[in-house]
Amino acid sequence: MTISRVDTEVGRTRTPASKAAKPSFGPTLRSPALLLASGFASGLSPVAPGTAGSLVTIPLAWWLIGLGTPQLLAATSIIFLLGVWSSGIAGKAWGKVDHGAIVIDEVAGQLLTFAVPLVLVPGFSPDSAFYLAGFALFRLFDIVKPWPARYFDLHSKNAWGVMLDDIAAGLMAGIVLIPLVLLS
Repeated sequence: MTISRVDTEVGRTRTPASKAAKPSFGPTLRSPALLLASGFASGLSPVAPGTAGSLVTIPLAWWLIGLGTPQLLAATSIIFLLGVWSSGIAGKAWGKVDHGAIVIDEVAGQLLTFAVPLVLVPGFSPDSAFYLAGFALFRLFDIVKPWPARYFDLHSKNAWGVMLDDIAAGLMAGIVLIPLVLLS
């Protein structure tokens, strides 16, 4: 018997475990799409794969911010588009549109969280507190999924929806991060 239900805590549709495949390292490492979708295998973490995807984004963000805000924005845009492509392939391969191992959406959303204050607060120089606060805020907004993130999560059951809910969460987290940046 196939049963789907909406998990009221995080607003995600769950499919029975028998329908969703458990990704493994071998096939993931051999497929560029699966490797990207899984955040270079960080999404294969047995515990909190979304958090793992966000954590591995911090060194990437630090490097991109060092290159400059335009490079950070360009990379975020490219990762978003690659995420639409790769998450669509991974969703089909793993039997679930928004499989937990797909974390490229967290990568794009986490980068956007850091980009928003850098664009809107000229001259700001990030420190470790900025990265920690940005990480915590993004995880909060990604888990709680306030509107419009929840809308995309519940109503866009495709690769665009997978990416857009985290982009919305990243945008909101970045906006909330601005007062913290201004106070530092």
